[in-house]
Amino acid sequence: MAQRRVDTLLLAADRRVPGSVDATQGTVTYATDAQDATADPASSDVPDDLAEAVLRTGGEVIVLEAARMPAKTGAAAVLRY
Repeated sequence: MAQRRVDTLLLAADRRVPGSVDATQGTVTYATDAQDATADPASSDVPDDLAEAVLRTGGEVIVLEAARMPAKTGAAAVLRY
């Protein structure tokens, strides 16, 4: 994101992590409690923000079933260099 090193981002389908990503700074802010997480379904989502940042820098985003993910966190990346 901030360093433009992600070539391919792998995301688990149907994985929601309430919060937001500042792609210019490379920082992640998570929702502070369950009420924040469910208050607005259209609110920002960390995996969505990550995907947008990767696509803006010419990277690829692949969405996989959770069982096929190489990481239990719901996200993994292949770096450019």
